[in-house]
Amino acid sequence: MLAQTIVGSSQVFILGIPPRLAAVWFGPKQVSTACAAGVFGNQLGIAIGFVLPPLIVHMGTVAEITNDLDILFLGSAIFNTLIFAAIIAFFSEKPKLPPSIAQVRAMEESIDGNYLASLKKLVINPHYMLLLVSYGWFCRKKYSC
Repeated sequence: MLAQTIVGSSQVFILGIPPRLAAVWFGPKQVSTACAAGVFGNQLGIAIGFVLPPLIVHMGTVAEITNDLDILFLGSAIFNTLIFAAIIAFFSEKPKLPPSIAQVRAMEESIDGNYLASLKKLVINPHYMLLLVSYGWFCRKKYSC
């Protein structure tokens, strides 16, 4: 239950990544497509997480199941570590030249360095809290996230 709570709580932070990446890296005519691709990638990853484990872990003795789980977790750890290393090695935080003038202004305004103040603003925003609660409730009721 603790692991499910941690994973469920992380969705709050993960769902904000595609719009931010799209806003920083893509021009005005490409932002919505890039954001949609990022959100779709997140959902595709969740779908793979539902499909892949039953294909790798087979019924059998406790030792066989343990071996299959070891393969699943080790494979996931290696794959995710390689992706993380590639991101660190080959991608920068923002492009050398912003794709539009509006994005230059937005990036200048967003560099205040006060993350906790931003979180406080978010938590006291009633529209965000309504979205957070309704998404969490819908997800819990419909999909058992």
